[in-house]
Amino acid sequence: MTGDASLRSRPMNRVADPLRQFGATIVCREGGRMPLAIVGARDPVPVTYRLPVASAQVKSAVLLAGLNTPATPP
Repeated sequence: MTGDASLRSRPMNRVADPLRQFGATIVCREGGRMPLAIVGARDPVPVTYRLPVASAQVKSAVLLAGLNTPATPP
């Protein structure tokens, strides 16, 4: 996945880190920047995630990833 020059200059770790908690593999450029590759988890792990900073993008990514988890978080 890639984006325009503005998106490619921004770190994507705020989105990538919670997705990694679900079990996804994310490969990106130095500093967590685009372009990046996302490979979903074969067996997603349910997590409890609290947003450290309000972000609609992170919230959307976590909600969509959570739809694929099989159970409730520990």
